[in-house]
Amino acid sequence: MRLTFDEQATETIIEQIKKDLRHREDLVIRPVKINEATIYFCYLTDTVDIEAIAIETLKQRFVIEKKRQNSDALYYACQEMGPTEKEQTPRDYLNVILNHQLLVVCESAVSVSIGKSHHRAIGEVKTQEVIRGPREAFTESVVVNQAMLRERLKNKRLMFQTLTLGTETKTDVKVVYLDGTCKKKLVDDIVKRLKEQPLEGILESHYIETLLETNVKTVFPTVYNTERPDVITAGLLEGRCAIIVDGTPFVLMVPALMFDFLQSSEDYYQRADIASAIRILRVGSFFVALLTPAVFLALTLFHQEVIPTALLVSLAAQREGIPFPAVTEVLLMEITFEILREAGVRLPSAVGSAVSIVGALVLGQAAVEAGIVSSAMVIIVSITAISNFVFPSYNLAISVRLLRFMFIISATLFGLIGIVLGLMLLAFHLTTLDSVGISYLSGFAPYDAEASADLWVRERLDKRKQLFQLKTVFKREKVRKR
Repeated sequence: MRLTFDEQATETIIEQIKKDLRHREDLVIRPVKINEATIYFCYLTDTVDIEAIAIETLKQRFVIEKKRQNSDALYYACQEMGPTEKEQTPRDYLNVILNHQLLVVCESAVSVSIGKSHHRAIGEVKTQEVIRGPREAFTESVVVNQAMLRERLKNKRLMFQTLTLGTETKTDVKVVYLDGTCKKKLVDDIVKRLKEQPLEGILESHYIETLLETNVKTVFPTVYNTERPDVITAGLLEGRCAIIVDGTPFVLMVPALMFDFLQSSEDYYQRADIASAIRILRVGSFFVALLTPAVFLALTLFHQEVIPTALLVSLAAQREGIPFPAVTEVLLMEITFEILREAGVRLPSAVGSAVSIVGALVLGQAAVEAGIVSSAMVIIVSITAISNFVFPSYNLAISVRLLRFMFIISATLFGLIGIVLGLMLLAFHLTTLDSVGISYLSGFAPYDAEASADLWVRERLDKRKQLFQLKTVFKREKVRKR
């Protein structure tokens, strides 16, 4: 029996591929002769597992299907190699090759998922380390991250909605939620926001974060990001949505509340009383990091009568011979600490911490001995800087660092009255914020006794009516219109 092949259709597809990728030096088009026809394997160099291409098996299966006059002979023959899909248009051919997959062409085109993995192995968490808890962190591969979530949440209601965003980068993005726990309206709102503002390229999850922010005129983060799979799993159980972006280990989670950035996953891996004490310490550190320099300036400039006499005399003696006003001292020291902090982050880890700590000590001591700043000012700024390191979230720490300068200016101009006015404006601003339609202070403002039980302190797990109490917030509160 003579087998018939449509050589013209094959040549048309191959010519289209060569035309679209003519500038690619790494394009491989490998012909394999079979009877009167030729099968072409098209891929990019070092992106396809060549050993997985079972050529002889493919040829035999292809001939068998052809003898049966099967119009999808190539599709069934390629199934021996891996997951297979039929491709219809020139854009499909291009996307398959550029996505590091194998395109097999003979009369028609079929894609085979046997691409090599070029991502690093699963490693330990770097940005949100804990003493007790899981060590695994997300990687840059969206497939690996999806598998890590499935491993922790073995539930048939775990849903992944795949999007391709970025007109040039064609980045894979997955919206993850727990069906029946997460509001369908919330998922639809997130997908709509991601689709209605197309970006040219998406290189990191922050590009997606900007699409989810409803209020850009704020220094507070309204989208939570983490590289910890256990944090995302807990969020999904609470009714939140996660967004995985290919090419970054940082997974986004929304809605994000103010108190999420003051909590750590380790709070649930420790005793309830210890975790509650640490949470209260973080809240206290928030106000210390935000207000300490401003309160010091307000008391020394406007309200000296509040300071004990002995302390006031000591402060006055320290300031004798200092050439700068107190506000200049504070700004000088704060800016110096910020420079040292950034230097410590950007330098290699082996020397970064040493430069930041030693540099702060040496510069502080030298500045005091030179009579540029007072000893009390060095202590105030040091306490403030240390309090800033208590926050589990780096995004919230940056926000506090920026707001601190605003309170310093208000305290310099109006004293304690300026600080009180600043706190009132801050409270008003926080109540107007939302994260994808959910109030930023949910559970606290508006107050909900059941939902707020897990904000300030952590109850014993066996005493709680509902393990993930933020479900209450997301079930009761309506998603605001954008």
